[in-house]
Amino acid sequence: MLTVGITGAGGGVGSAVLRSLALASLRTRIVCLDSAPDTPNLYRGKRACMIPKVSSPDYREFMLETCLREGMDVLIPGLDPELEPLSQMAEELRAIGCTLIGSSAAVNRLLFDKQRSSTFFEECGLPFVKTVPLDRVEELLDLHGFPLLVKPVSGSASRGVRVVFNKMDLKELGADGSAYVTQNYLLPIQWGKTRRNLRPEDVYANHSLIQRDEHMVQVLSDLQGESFGAFLSKNVLKDGAVVRMTPLETDEFGALSAALKMAERLCAIGLFGPCNFQSRITEEGPFFYEINPRFSGGTGMRAALGFNEVEACLRRLILNEPPASYEACLATRYDLTCGTHPAEQVMENLLIERLQREGAVDVFEGGRSH
Repeated sequence: MLTVGITGAGGGVGSAVLRSLALASLRTRIVCLDSAPDTPNLYRGKRACMIPKVSSPDYREFMLETCLREGMDVLIPGLDPELEPLSQMAEELRAIGCTLIGSSAAVNRLLFDKQRSSTFFEECGLPFVKTVPLDRVEELLDLHGFPLLVKPVSGSASRGVRVVFNKMDLKELGADGSAYVTQNYLLPIQWGKTRRNLRPEDVYANHSLIQRDEHMVQVLSDLQGESFGAFLSKNVLKDGAVVRMTPLETDEFGALSAALKMAERLCAIGLFGPCNFQSRITEEGPFFYEINPRFSGGTGMRAALGFNEVEACLRRLILNEPPASYEACLATRYDLTCGTHPAEQVMENLLIERLQREGAVDVFEGGRSH
């Protein structure tokens, strides 16, 4: 039985990985890791452990000690800020018998810098949306005009993202142009609109960005640079998180083939395991605007649709099982659509107190102790 550690168990990615493992046929012992003792998902495994925040100077040593103590065979990152620090620990983790399912530091640095990503893929002739710092916005305006998408240099889940329609909107963002990047607004062909007649009410509803007709591709890669699984879907998102997912059997617009070519380029600098590619289909074809080298908040939804990427990665990358074994985990059901809804979990106060006091506790059914 594999012992699988999941960091950021209380976050969207951690939750999705836990749901996928619950649907898997592979038996695992799950160790949930988080810095907050009252995070419900912390009690959904067999063992709950508190760890420092990634910003703590003790994070590296603590993680290595925890993985060794808990006998972890696999560590799955659940939080974006942990990806690069954990990638720098990959060899040390491997030395104690724990494999990190995560890509190299080079891949993480590239993909979390949207401007570098734009340049990298443009040089490869691959469709990543043109991205420049806000203080160079005139370059984009000369190419495309308004509207533009403006987002913080560092951020996730669509926080701080705005669509701007004129120069007055740009001025409202303040003088610190270095804190933002700007991109051509990707207008889906499904909307039947042109850039000239697009209005704020077309892109906002209840003060939130309308995020529908997004085409997402999840690609799984091994150390040899081979992709061993891919999933294409049309999604509806809210605040950057998928709320409805429809798998697509045919690659009508070329998003899947483009994502596979991007993954191949990334494998050359250390892509390993899952990578999530988000795109929109424009009049010029698919353009990607976000690429994350990890499992995603939609991982659990894909598992519910038959594509259990977590189990497939464990069988292929950790257990080295033959293709028939991991391919059976990736049998997508194209006759289904998946949606999400909130759920509740009750936690025992005494267990929370014990975790705060002891740092690690065994967990039993329903997040309760004996």
